[in-house]
Amino acid sequence: MAWGLKFAAGRVHSMIRCSEQKEATYSELANEFLGVIAAEGREEKDQSAQLVTETGRPCCSHPGCTKQAQAKGKCIAHGGVRECTYPDCTAISRWRGRCAAHGGRHTCSEENCEKLVRSHGKCVEHGGGGNKKNCSVSGCTKRYQARGLCATHGGSTLCKTEGCSKKTLSKGLCRVHGGGTLCKTEGCEKIGCVRGYCHRHGAEHGVVKRKGTCKVEECPKFRLNRGYCTKHAKERGIAVGRKCQTEGCEKSAQVGGNCISHGGGARCTHPDCSKLAISKGLCSTHGGRITCKAEGCKKWGLSKGDMKGYCIEHGGGKRCKHPGCTRSVQFKGLCCTHGGYSTCRAEGCSKRANSKGFCSKHRDTETANSVDDEGL
Repeated sequence: MAWGLKFAAGRVHSMIRCSEQKEATYSELANEFLGVIAAEGREEKDQSAQLVTETGRPCCSHPGCTKQAQAKGKCIAHGGVRECTYPDCTAISRWRGRCAAHGGRHTCSEENCEKLVRSHGKCVEHGGGGNKKNCSVSGCTKRYQARGLCATHGGSTLCKTEGCSKKTLSKGLCRVHGGGTLCKTEGCEKIGCVRGYCHRHGAEHGVVKRKGTCKVEECPKFRLNRGYCTKHAKERGIAVGRKCQTEGCEKSAQVGGNCISHGGGARCTHPDCSKLAISKGLCSTHGGRITCKAEGCKKWGLSKGDMKGYCIEHGGGKRCKHPGCTRSVQFKGLCCTHGGYSTCRAEGCSKRANSKGFCSKHRDTETANSVDDEGL
């Protein structure tokens, strides 16, 4: 800006000296001088505008990058992260200059609790996480939804249709009675949860990113850890999710930190009942069983297939995709007759696998080999 003014002043001075020869007026000279100043101001403003984002935050100093600067004048992609202050550690700092491995986890202030703090120095279970309190039912640590109760214990809004005890989705109605918005795909009766599509059709249209399948050949299940599904990860000794807190137990943890065998999972809310809750917070004995919709049928109603709520005998569940076959699906969308079963893992064996991926013949051989290996 200073050099621009100096140049303009010198130019005006020269033009004044020659004004008698050129018959120029002082007003023209003044207008030109003001024009130079305005041009310099606009140029400086444009340069400063390029250094901030649309929200007025400083931009990354990397050439051509318009992202917001986080640390060291750069965005995260170009190295603008705060590293852990622990010696020789290059991980990103999470709390008080340390990464999670070196104490950068703000844990709950309650004794022996390792959960992350939500608010007021407490985790969600011990009262942190906003103004909402826990469910008023004794021993329940879930957040209340309405009337001081969580959704499991009746704190949800029920469908206004007479005699219906299902939860509302929209307009005071459950899905069965018109609540919620259906998937945009023609003929699909599922609820549109992502941009108007259900999860399946959202993945087909590229709206939902579909997980990759298991690395094991011909296994259609989703990968969870190191490229394997739950079953094949456990076979290889790879942990999937949280483990049961009981010493020596390798099963997956449910609600409460334990597996179902050791008391984990939601339990029936009926007095003096410790069975596993099936629906509505109740076990099958106390009304939590979902029976077949067919009149007089006491079998379990299935939630999958074209006829939802019916048992297999009355058309419920998925059916074999082989043309003309109406049997239930067992594996890969097929019934056992049409190849819907897993084969033995033993090389060259095409028999049906019974347990641990082997047929009855090779299972005994594999067990004997493992015993011999342990003995050695």
